[in-house]
Amino acid sequence: MHALAKWDKNDVFHKAGLALSARLAYEERPGLLLDAQRVAQCLDALARWDREPVCRAAGERLARRIAAEPQLCDALNRHEVVACLGALARWHEASACAEAGMRLARRIVDDKGLVDGLNGHAVAQCLNALGKWDSTSMGLDAVKQLAARLATDEALVRQLNGARVANCLSALARWCDDDVCRTAGIRLARRIAEDGPLRHHLNGRHVAVCLGALASWNDDDMCRKGAVQLARRLASDMSLCDRLTVKHIVNCLQALGKLSNESACLAGAIKISQRVLTDPTLCDDLHQDQVARCAAALEVWGSEALPARARMRLGQLMQAGTDFRS
Repeated sequence: MHALAKWDKNDVFHKAGLALSARLAYEERPGLLLDAQRVAQCLDALARWDREPVCRAAGERLARRIAAEPQLCDALNRHEVVACLGALARWHEASACAEAGMRLARRIVDDKGLVDGLNGHAVAQCLNALGKWDSTSMGLDAVKQLAARLATDEALVRQLNGARVANCLSALARWCDDDVCRTAGIRLARRIAEDGPLRHHLNGRHVAVCLGALASWNDDDMCRKGAVQLARRLASDMSLCDRLTVKHIVNCLQALGKLSNESACLAGAIKISQRVLTDPTLCDDLHQDQVARCAAALEVWGSEALPARARMRLGQLMQAGTDFRS
């Protein structure tokens, strides 16, 4: 499976991978014979085809082993812990995967050497995975260990590319009230504020994710500076704005609304307002709750012409939805 997953887009290898996944999912013996390294390799491979029901079933079977066998979990090296966490997060709503994820989170909490040995890519992958279980206290404890490294290790922060900065910020913002997560978020905000090439290479989704996260700490000067720089990118790059999905349009407007006294954020809101006014497909794809959230975010700019017109258009959509339901 480990070898087949290297060509996961190829139909022949895909079918072969599914056949082996079925053995793991529905035969008890193969999964029990795997040592820790091979459990990690199988999970990493299964995650390549995570939407396949048989791969999910196999992943849950292996998750139950991790959750039930402390010695298996302890035998995983740091690279395997990262790989398993990333894979299990693909099926985060499954109880077996959540339980196994928390077993791995405990490894992170209890093993300082493991945490200190992670590079930037691995820290981002762990944070991204743990963010799927943001209601758990063990998940928070593990995130705090990783956040402490980001907050204090400049070399680690410099290892992160734009996508990984966005992943880290998205996860940290789930625990935005925690002091360690806030400190790490501010450190990443400094990277965004000071690193023009990094900002330039962020795609629309990453800009939206970073804006939303930084707005969680909008009382901090560095987070405001980072958000303002992202708002300038949004305002000056129409192609970036045009590529934003409905979800990211909503998130951007809500984030910009928390920084409404910044001129760059008004400029970003104007750019999105233009999209609302000129893109009928976007308006058709907005659900009623998203329409209401966008309209509420635009209210902070009062009578500014384009935001006001966009808000009026959104009001018409809300009324049309109300009339349709009645």
